[in-house]
Amino acid sequence: MELRGATVRFGADAAIDGVDFRLFPGEVHSLMGENGAGKSTLIKAISGVHPLDEGVLLLDGREVRFTEPFDAIRAGISTVYQEIDLLPNISVAENIALGREPRAHGRIDWAAMRRQAHDVLADLGLPIDPASILGTHSVAVQQLVAIARAISADVKVLILDEPTSSLDADEVAELFRIVRGLADRGVAVVFISHFLEQVYELCDRVTVLRDGRLVGEFLIRELLRIDLVQAMLGRAAMRRGVVYSSENRRTEGIISDLSVQENIILALQAQRGALRKLSPARQRELAASWVEALDIRPPDLDRPAGTLSGGNQQKVMLARLLALSPRVIVLDEPTRGIDVGAKVEIQKLVGEFADNGLSVVFISAELEEVVRVAHRVIVLRDGRIVDTLPADGLSVDAVLALVAQPEDAE
Repeated sequence: MELRGATVRFGADAAIDGVDFRLFPGEVHSLMGENGAGKSTLIKAISGVHPLDEGVLLLDGREVRFTEPFDAIRAGISTVYQEIDLLPNISVAENIALGREPRAHGRIDWAAMRRQAHDVLADLGLPIDPASILGTHSVAVQQLVAIARAISADVKVLILDEPTSSLDADEVAELFRIVRGLADRGVAVVFISHFLEQVYELCDRVTVLRDGRLVGEFLIRELLRIDLVQAMLGRAAMRRGVVYSSENRRTEGIISDLSVQENIILALQAQRGALRKLSPARQRELAASWVEALDIRPPDLDRPAGTLSGGNQQKVMLARLLALSPRVIVLDEPTRGIDVGAKVEIQKLVGEFADNGLSVVFISAELEEVVRVAHRVIVLRDGRIVDTLPADGLSVDAVLALVAQPEDAE
């Protein structure tokens, strides 16, 4: 399947503008972008909800035009939306066959319907009773029934819109098992999610949209997470003074073969552009000032950064970000994998950043460290903010209580 130059307008505004999108049999393809980037409009254009104002949709190399969702379904394109659009008061079998009920002698063949539902559920490895009422099942099971319904229509392209937003870890694993199985059979799957970990675990390629336009198409195995985030956000966040330090220091942070000086200057020179190069003397002056300020040891600007200890590599990463004069710095697991002494040094530096007026978002799985460093703690569970704890109510026990709190107690 391929979209070429796809444009959908609402009045004078283009929700998507000249977007190209390719999808191959047997792949899981992520579609990513911020809210308002055009993801929903794009999948609705593919699934027949929104007609294209410009551009073409090709299936197996032939141009097709959909005027309604049933056109897309008949062509083998099915969409499972985030909000499950099934009927909770009827059976699983009826939901799977809805609109395509088998008939005999002018009437619905209920036995055939249940057999067909049983077969498609068994094909997916789902032990669900076709005769059971859909609403008696969990959201996760209902999501899987929606997928069963989609593939029962001889699907070639399956679009999953935020399918994991309400699922726990075990349910996500079950969904991924099914998606991989479908891809192995040649089904092309579009996977929309804001969970980067899931995208990197499941998907083969990713297409990024921003402000209704195509940013690019990338192979997941070749794309660093920080590059994906920058593709989605553009350079607007950096221009506004927001910088990010990845938890994966070795693969997405330090460039081991480059010197300490080159690592520190890298982002600043990239921000300035090729036409505003820093002189060698200015580069050395800036790098030396940060080596001294952060007590990077040994203080050798020409030493390959990969030969430093973990704690000093982390300091080099911090120096690179601080050289940009940020207003907000996001530190993702900044003390992971470094020794106790280096942890204390990093924690002290974080406190000094805040004292000097810098806003710091400090992400850590070590609660003792969080309580020691933070002025406020925001607790998240399943992608949602559960609560915010101020400094005067901050303790490991208080954070654990919120993490363990059942949803119905919120």
